[in-house]
Amino acid sequence: MRAEACGAEEAGALLARFKSWKTDRLNRISLAQVVGSGQAYKIVTDAGEVVAAYVLAQMGVHLWIMAACGKAAFDLTAALSALIDVQAAGFQWIGFRTERRGLVRKVARHGYEVTREEGGAYYLRKNIEQ
Repeated sequence: MRAEACGAEEAGALLARFKSWKTDRLNRISLAQVVGSGQAYKIVTDAGEVVAAYVLAQMGVHLWIMAACGKAAFDLTAALSALIDVQAAGFQWIGFRTERRGLVRKVARHGYEVTREEGGAYYLRKNIEQ
């Protein structure tokens, strides 16, 4: 499995395809804004199947996951975490926001911690070892 950079148009189409009610419960995510906010990637399996898309934005020495969604027959959270860990080399921490309590529990196994809760959203962060 690998992460491949992709353009805004492809990323927007992939995020729209994978987006579910759980991804954006209040329909507040503008895909155009998200894909224009950073570098977009797609996750491609060894068999060539695209199973997810995500957007990373550099904020100084921090890396922010602007959006991530997909569908796979394996633990996509673990796969995405491993790929982003490699991409985060040289940064102090990785962060993201979610409204999904279940996702908070899943990413805790990969080193993420809740830094604050606000309006039904959880802000998470994972420190990167230098």
